[in-house]
Amino acid sequence: MTPNVRFYPTEQAALDADARLAASGFTDRAVLLPSNVGGTEEKAVREAIREGKLPQRFEKISIQSLKDGRAVVAVEAPFGLSETAVDIMDTGECVDTDRLLRYHISDPSPFSDALGIPTLSSSKATNSLTSSNWSLSSSLGFGLLSNNPAPLSSIISWRTLSKPKSKGEWKRSFGFPLLSRKAAPFSSMFGMGTLSKPSAKKNTSFGFPMLSRTGAPLSRMFGLKVLSDTDNDRP
Repeated sequence: MTPNVRFYPTEQAALDADARLAASGFTDRAVLLPSNVGGTEEKAVREAIREGKLPQRFEKISIQSLKDGRAVVAVEAPFGLSETAVDIMDTGECVDTDRLLRYHISDPSPFSDALGIPTLSSSKATNSLTSSNWSLSSSLGFGLLSNNPAPLSSIISWRTLSKPKSKGEWKRSFGFPLLSRKAAPFSSMFGMGTLSKPSAKKNTSFGFPMLSRTGAPLSRMFGLKVLSDTDNDRP
């Protein structure tokens, strides 16, 4: 069960609330008074959290409240009696807890604090997302601009494929010319002949003439009759 927490403007108001809780039979109580923890607010609050008397999400607001002179009362009620404990604590001079728990943008971990989740580091952020000086490169330790044409390759000691040329035209790639005047450059390179050589005029294909003077060459080849004899119909 999670302890219920209330803040009080004076120490006497906190002691009165604690007395009412004790009279109602609530034994798991914790009271933090400014006069008892003066100068050691952080230590007292974190010790209460470590002992389970105060939820983690109340750490920062409890420390600040003690520094501001407010007192803190926490009680862990048995199952089914939490609402009764809260009603007792709200009787009298109780500070509006919701107003105290408002988080500001300057808080580096508002969601973790609200849910009571500890952060990986207690240090505050040095860069703000809303700052004009913030950049992802600066956070990672990289410069925004580099005079090196291949900064990543230089860091890992890789060689670049080619060096930029200041003048002239880029005519070769991977040792091969980009343009070739030969019709079949790869065949010529490996000494292979091409499938065909261009000729001035081609009249046959696979031993057959490309053009035929007969009106129905295939029908006449297989002895098939045609619908009309074009030779006889000619005038």
